[in-house]
Amino acid sequence: MTKQIKLANNALAPLEATLLKNIKQPTTIHDARINLRRFYECYDGNLRLYSQKSDKNGDPINVAEGSRENGKWKPDPWSELKNDPHPAIMFQCAMFSYITTDINIEQLNNLSDIYAITNSGFGTHKHDPNFCMNVWMPNSSWENWSTLRTEAHNEINYDFSSDWLECEEIYKLYDNNQPVLQKRMSFTNYMFKKNITVPLYQLNNRDKRYLHWLLLGPFAPYQFKNHTAQQAA
Repeated sequence: MTKQIKLANNALAPLEATLLKNIKQPTTIHDARINLRRFYECYDGNLRLYSQKSDKNGDPINVAEGSRENGKWKPDPWSELKNDPHPAIMFQCAMFSYITTDINIEQLNNLSDIYAITNSGFGTHKHDPNFCMNVWMPNSSWENWSTLRTEAHNEINYDFSSDWLECEEIYKLYDNNQPVLQKRMSFTNYMFKKNITVPLYQLNNRDKRYLHWLLLGPFAPYQFKNHTAQQAA
């Protein structure tokens, strides 16, 4: 057992894992937002995003840095841009490796809305935003994950992927509402304090489309009908 795996196991020991089969798939936007707050990195009810500081051409990206209080944007003194960003943006900072942006979940009706809010995605030169999910896969499961990924990309055998995702020994989810995580504000921050880095996933990560759909239902960018991926309208 490597040192990193041992660290992760020790960090996860006090936490209670949640199985997908015990999570009711949302059928409404309201319930989808609840699951978004439970199983994705959120602070004060806002979804945390991480974006590249340069575009696909290598040119730097400038953003308005600051925070929103009582609906009013307050720019940071060092921010080059003083303009009011999209009203869904509650916090934005470009001081570290990524541009960090907190999005008001109540102003999201679908994960794809993030593209318009951050002015990214198709038709722009910006990379997709990233976020963290409260997901942990034991090291021994990566071979199985590789198999699932190949079959999922070929849009075959989704019955297998459904069973596999519900296996406690392979795929674990952690609810931000646990008292241990509430003290650290999020699963991501809790693991960081334990010297464990939670992976970042691009918004349109193919490997996570099915999981988004299971957790978020109508809120997910993709729908699965008869286990075949279709982009949501």
